[in-house]
Amino acid sequence: MDLTFTSNKKRSLEICEVIKEFDIGWTCLTRCTDVDPEILAAMKASGCDIVLYGVESLSPEALKAARKGSAEHIVLRAMKATWDAGLRFGGLTIVGLPGEDENSLDHMAKWAEENRHITRVKYLSAMPGTSVYSDGLKSGIIRDEVGHLRWLSTEQALVHDEYLNFNGLRESVMRRAYQRLYDSYQPGPVMDFRHWPEHFQTFYPDPRRDWRGQFSSAAAPPAPGSERFRRNLASNIQSV
Repeated sequence: MDLTFTSNKKRSLEICEVIKEFDIGWTCLTRCTDVDPEILAAMKASGCDIVLYGVESLSPEALKAARKGSAEHIVLRAMKATWDAGLRFGGLTIVGLPGEDENSLDHMAKWAEENRHITRVKYLSAMPGTSVYSDGLKSGIIRDEVGHLRWLSTEQALVHDEYLNFNGLRESVMRRAYQRLYDSYQPGPVMDFRHWPEHFQTFYPDPRRDWRGQFSSAAAPPAPGSERFRRNLASNIQSV
């Protein structure tokens, strides 16, 4: 999967010309820094419906620490350009980046609540090979590398997931911000999973919202033994 579809504009425009010959709908992931009206118009003309952007955070400190090369004004510019092209903007966000604080999480949650365009929220994953992973090993936050990899395999991008605390914020602050972002998901599915639905489990119906009446999340079943990494959702919701 290409996580930065528009990083090479010439190539992306050529791909759009090819896709335009077929009657298909498609989506992609990319960076807010790598779009402009021309490429977005070409994507729309070739059948693209939604562009998923690695927003991660709006905090200058968190973005700098993560070396994202982005900023809030760049995100807002990409969001407007995407909407102007007739496309949907999908924000991919992270809770728990180093440098994040309670105010910056509240600011990002308010932005999400106002625009209702979140398509993914997850706690920070310390992936091997990243600076966050190296820092986690040095600081002792990650004490068992093999155990950490097993834990990563159980993540389901849900509010009650376990997480690594790199910024020192209280658990209630982290989970409340996560829940607010989660509740700001775009109405309706981003993708229509029709492949093997019998292999998916559904989680946590929310009768307050018509489109989540039956379930709010769907994912592959957890790996056997992963229960030891889980927490009770009801108790966590009460605690936040």
